[in-house]
Amino acid sequence: MTIQALPRVCVGLITYNSMRDLPEVIAGMQAQDYPSLQIIILDNVSQDDSVKFVQKHAPLAQLIVNSVNVGFARGHNQILAQAQLGPDDYYLALNADLVLAPNYVTRLVEALRQNQADWGIGKLYQMDEQGQPTRQFYSVGHAMLRGGYAVNIGKGLDDEGQFEVGREVFGAPGAAVLISQKLIATVAPTGELFDADMFFYSEDTDLDWRARLQGFKCWYAPTAVGYHRGSLRESLNAQGLGNRYLSVIKNAFGLDLLVYNVPLILIHCVLRLIITPKRGWIITRKVVTFAPRMWRKRRKPAVTRAYMLAWFQWGTQQASAQPITMKDRLRSFGRKLKGR
Repeated sequence: MTIQALPRVCVGLITYNSMRDLPEVIAGMQAQDYPSLQIIILDNVSQDDSVKFVQKHAPLAQLIVNSVNVGFARGHNQILAQAQLGPDDYYLALNADLVLAPNYVTRLVEALRQNQADWGIGKLYQMDEQGQPTRQFYSVGHAMLRGGYAVNIGKGLDDEGQFEVGREVFGAPGAAVLISQKLIATVAPTGELFDADMFFYSEDTDLDWRARLQGFKCWYAPTAVGYHRGSLRESLNAQGLGNRYLSVIKNAFGLDLLVYNVPLILIHCVLRLIITPKRGWIITRKVVTFAPRMWRKRRKPAVTRAYMLAWFQWGTQQASAQPITMKDRLRSFGRKLKGR
């Protein structure tokens, strides 16, 4: 395959007080062996030296400096508007705390093209707090359960060779996801690839659900390797839970929404208001405020309800240190309450 035949890949990176990670992240981007690469970096009003570092050490990257923090979802939508992708091109949404192996883009593009997939992820390992790579998985793809709960497959497990074969997965974490322009044009005809009402967290799993409903295929490529530091901001955890339920309202089939999802959401909100009132109020307010907008964003699916239920069942069978069954999730919640 000649260089001229290669699709262009735009790497979109959002920074927000990211100096701790930027040197390694930018070095990883610049070391990519993929010959047709565009890099666009958007800064969300960093108060550290992120902008100065990018200007000095990534002079070939296009730099967007926002005057307000628009978050992850709106930031990537803003980058995409700047990128102006062609019909065969790809967009790589990259977290500011994820370091790519030099052949990450090449391997992932090859895997998607060979397997007729339109979005995908590589093998992502966890880094420790000192930024050193480990052999513990962060994610090898997303699974999704019927209630909208997303699972990072492999998360917290040691690499024992159990994920060496490429395969189709439900979706891909937004930390280093490669997305075709074909998918973008279909699920985001107005430019809203990530839901702009989801400032941070769950916007990637919402995209998974929307893409699946339109019949797109996601692929896990084990030869594309990345290293993710990451840490859940507990202060935003309630926002993420609220976003999860908004995604359910937008994407679940009507029957499931009526007999399963809405009762589950109501029970969870009531229990949260009783047990953790502050977070319960954040979740409940977000759901009540944005539910009408999510309802208006619903689209006619290109797949059947049975197809989606099969994927939800598949999700319950995936290996992860995350609690998957409802019993395990309740136990995990109980342990967190005791540890407060």
